[in-house]
Amino acid sequence: MPFSREELVRIARSQKGIINLILVNLLVVMCLVGLLIWMGPERKSVPEVDVLGRGTAAVVNIITVVFIYRMAKALRLTAWLFAVAAFVPCIGLLALLLVNHLATEALRYQGVRVGLLGARISDLESLSPTADRPLPGDRDPAS
Repeated sequence: MPFSREELVRIARSQKGIINLILVNLLVVMCLVGLLIWMGPERKSVPEVDVLGRGTAAVVNIITVVFIYRMAKALRLTAWLFAVAAFVPCIGLLALLLVNHLATEALRYQGVRVGLLGARISDLESLSPTADRPLPGDRDPAS
């Protein structure tokens, strides 16, 4: 299904947001583990560190659910279903992988290069205002 330029921009921005949030989540986990190692073995259970870690992870996860919802909506999927699935531990990861795969395919189909950190903004800027390409197998109306 072809997408307009505005939809592709929404898809790309949501995908970049999710990727950045995953990187932030990894950075937070590494900092917390480093802090626990630095404090030493005698203080493995520090309530402040536990509350900080869980609170930060909860905030990042809620923001990630918002981006998943936005990306699914831009992909014309049942967005609320993906948002609800994102709260279930293993199912949420599968939903995230599925919606990310669909976003990558939609962007690549329209000629946007998608790398490890998401779509290239320069490719999105070069798209025409109506970036709809015919689907494979569609016939040219002139013929």
